[in-house]
Amino acid sequence: MTTKQMWETIKRYFGDGHVPGSAPLRYNIHICEMIPSSPFTASGSSRYGIELSEAAMPLYSVLGDTCPPPCTCFEMPAVVKHIEEWLENNPDDIHPDDMAITSGKNDTDADEVSLFIMRDVLSWWVHWGGALRPEDYWKQIYVAFAAIPDDIQLSPAAFFDGTYRFLGHTWNDCREGLLKEGMTPDKVEFVEMCLWRQILTQYFEKVDPALYPLLKSKTTLMTQYRVHTGNTLGCAALVLATMDMAPGVEGVQDHALEAASIAQCLSMDMAKEALGILKGEKTETVAGNRVQLKRELRWVYARCMEQLNAHEEQAFLLRRFASAGLHYVPMMDRYLERVNGNSRFPITELQAKILAPFINSRSVPPSLNKTLVLSGAVSGMNMDELGIVGTTNGLNANGPESVEA
Repeated sequence: MTTKQMWETIKRYFGDGHVPGSAPLRYNIHICEMIPSSPFTASGSSRYGIELSEAAMPLYSVLGDTCPPPCTCFEMPAVVKHIEEWLENNPDDIHPDDMAITSGKNDTDADEVSLFIMRDVLSWWVHWGGALRPEDYWKQIYVAFAAIPDDIQLSPAAFFDGTYRFLGHTWNDCREGLLKEGMTPDKVEFVEMCLWRQILTQYFEKVDPALYPLLKSKTTLMTQYRVHTGNTLGCAALVLATMDMAPGVEGVQDHALEAASIAQCLSMDMAKEALGILKGEKTETVAGNRVQLKRELRWVYARCMEQLNAHEEQAFLLRRFASAGLHYVPMMDRYLERVNGNSRFPITELQAKILAPFINSRSVPPSLNKTLVLSGAVSGMNMDELGIVGTTNGLNANGPESVEA
């Protein structure tokens, strides 16, 4: 399947949302029409995630007040049109920078980058749900496939045909694994289509320098596009699946899930700004009049969190996922490395033992043994000593028994 065919597939799957002509970059909720609730109304759900009310934001010098953004949501069809023109003008499914490392941390080996991504995925997962269970093995590999385009320019064609493997796993391996973990085919199809959309939108953002200027300084438009490139919608659906609460295909596209996926990205941006590492990103969400754009971004975050104050249990539980960026950014090595001048922290021996079961040693190149011994942190130990075993496509439904928190 070509990149253009993948694009047409997700257009048919997602269709339009409230903006005509926005497929596949659809949204059901219209951010700009969300009405603020009273600041004196107790949410009743503060025990789920961080309760950071709009009224309290000025207490923090890294935050401040809020302001509703101008509505740029209806500019999405122009973005879709631009992408489709690019596809027509670039029919080949190769780019000279495909598989280039884009982490910005002086990484030189794609497999090493993947190991760091797996470290980051498990760190996110703990903050989202609190446990690393063997029965969530393939859900965590899914999040790794969603994270790797941040740090490697991943060709959609290489992802689709299995040429690209994440630590030895193809996307087909992961899809089959999700089914074995008990997800129904329609739910697996939904998270797969979310992943396709992410792979494509991230790729277009990297290879087409004319795309980002269409989004820059337009809070709602930029927010919606970057949420697709982050695929927090698919990740949120998987978080619910760990609690046997994944809604049906129609349900997973409801307002609560969309609001949570937006808030997850914005909580991360707010925390990165507090650490001083948001400014200067190639696709920075508040580039331009940063003071005003940050006020608008905080307004959107507050509205989305209010959407999750409904009395449905799913919405309550999504609040932890939605607000997680406020506590994982200050703690995770991924972001502290940026504070440290984009210098990688060596992977420790204890980290290596947690990461080891996620490597399919039968399908990775022999060089991975040397590369992942593990950034010098456990020099002298081989893969067997680390507990890295040759996993196969025939993993049982619960994943490798050696996965431990």
